Amino acid sequence: MKSPALIAMVFAASTILFAQNTKAASTITAFDGAWSVTINAQEYKNPDGSVALPWVRHFRAKIKNGVLHGESGARGEANWYELNGKIAANGTASLHTNGTTGNVAYTPFHLHSNYAYEYQVNAHFDDRHGTGHSVDDPPGKPRVRIFTFVKDTVDDVCRRVADLLLSQGRFAESEQVLRLLKRKEYHDFIPGDTEGAVSDSLPQTADDQNWQKRFNAIHDQLAAIGREYSTLVKKEPRTDEENQRLTVLESDLATAQQALQQLYQDISLAGNPKMVRDLQDSGESLMQNLPSIDSGAVVIETIVLEDKYRVILTTPDVQIPGEYTISREALRKKAFEFRDAIDARRPESEVKSLGNELYQILIGPIAKNIEAYQPKTLVWSLDDVLRYVPMAALYDGSHYLTERYANVVITLASLINLKDKPSSEWTALGLGVSKAHQNWPELRYVPVELNGIIRDEDAGRTNGILRGRIMLDEAFTEANLRDALTRRLYQVVHIASHFKFNADGNSNDSFLLLGNGKFTKLTIAQIAAIPNFFAGVELLTLSACETAIGDEASRRQDDQGVEVESLAVVAQRKGASAVIASLWEVADVSTSKLMQSFYQCHATATATTKAAALRQAQLDLLLQTNGEYSHPFYWAPFVIIGNWQ
Repeated sequence: MKSPALIAMVFAASTILFAQNTKAASTITAFDGAWSVTINAQEYKNPDGSVALPWVRHFRAKIKNGVLHGESGARGEANWYELNGKIAANGTASLHTNGTTGNVAYTPFHLHSNYAYEYQVNAHFDDRHGTGHSVDDPPGKPRVRIFTFVKDTVDDVCRRVADLLLSQGRFAESEQVLRLLKRKEYHDFIPGDTEGAVSDSLPQTADDQNWQKRFNAIHDQLAAIGREYSTLVKKEPRTDEENQRLTVLESDLATAQQALQQLYQDISLAGNPKMVRDLQDSGESLMQNLPSIDSGAVVIETIVLEDKYRVILTTPDVQIPGEYTISREALRKKAFEFRDAIDARRPESEVKSLGNELYQILIGPIAKNIEAYQPKTLVWSLDDVLRYVPMAALYDGSHYLTERYANVVITLASLINLKDKPSSEWTALGLGVSKAHQNWPELRYVPVELNGIIRDEDAGRTNGILRGRIMLDEAFTEANLRDALTRRLYQVVHIASHFKFNADGNSNDSFLLLGNGKFTKLTIAQIAAIPNFFAGVELLTLSACETAIGDEASRRQDDQGVEVESLAVVAQRKGASAVIASLWEVADVSTSKLMQSFYQCHATATATTKAAALRQAQLDLLLQTNGEYSHPFYWAPFVIIGNWQ
């Protein structure tokens, strides 16, 4: 079986899984949730009279079922830190720390960098705050470290503010709130210092808009109105009737986009100048960028609230909000029922029925505007459990979504390079693991997959779609990977290996299996610590085995699937323009066929974008395999994240 891994990312918070009435659910405590941790280490006088300097460390932690886990830095590297422990029902806790030293100027006894240490922390929590102090570190003469814990409630606040702004017609500001949330999710997942408080960065609300009635009346026609306006405004000369019509269209678009003119001046970022710079660096809004990126694309931004689902459709001409009344819990249940039906390869009639239910919820509120605009590509910015849903497999009653549109996902990091144009010709670096390693099974079709895609002329290969180099099994080491990427000779990096996501942990627990004869791995945290690791890479393809999602018992409401987008975000921030990966385990043979079809489609004139090539590869399995691989299980999990050009 071949799975992969990923995803994901983007564009952040979404539930890793949902299960009603599980045994795990009964152990949820009042302390469960995301927490911010601050450690203040006081100055320490060494026996020789020298002084170890004071320091402050900030990082994120998560409490589940009363068990705390927090981590900062890349595991095994200098200045790594981990905090674990069980919190009793009365709030008392004895926590255990492990770590490695960093700069010697801050370390007692002048210990060298990367020296392992551990100590205990006595702490006490209530449902919002906690305090603690270290015990016996170092033994005999403790260095006092004071711990402060604050529970994080920002995610729900962000969604509520976004909902309020949407209800007032302030679409661009709502979009900015969602971007702030995704930035926060990324920094929660990747070890390191915390970002500035997002709650200090949210826009202030405005008075109720008196144009709401008119907006409701024209809602379903806004995409057509926007397109008509764009066509008419370019026409010269215009008749008097056309000028009158243009005035009406301008008034309607002003009604729908009034808040866009207040994009920055209405955003209060008191005390957080870095966030101001981040927003300014993001440049024009998606609506303003779409004409130059892809006029045949529309963006669908999703928001999962406690009692409703909200969505913003962005075309090159207008932003259109919609909503569907459904609880977060009910939506999560439907999402995983749909996934489970696909994963279990249940009859297509059942998959289509469940896919149609989700289609009505997710797309139904904006369906008429999508049909009016007639896009070729749907660009999804996903929230909460929707990150686990294969959008290509949604069913509109007569067709799968992939039969009508190409589907891609964007993350916050995607905005950096959406305007980048692809190279006219690709060269590829192929890396793979085919042999079994400990509990990891063999992937016997990996050599076939890589040789079918990459023509390694130095190894005497004459077949393969893309010219390049293959590193298989023992040749696939971290050193060889770094060396090959440093040379920046390859626009495509295709990795066919096991990729493990541990959604209960953080990026130190999510890793890529390397191939040099023993259990060696490269974690997301390590990748995040390497500057420009994927510089010059236009496409990172993860054709890997091992599920991105835990089993049924691990499906928890507080696990919101941030890891799905976080790998894509890391890869894009380290230089990759786009990522292709899979949402669940898929069969080796079908994956090999789909991947070869994708690269072949992209190399021909029939598909001009990565998104179109992936859609065609999906359609080949769906329609051209005499039913052998037509089930969504085989073609639906693969997604493009980032630049789809």
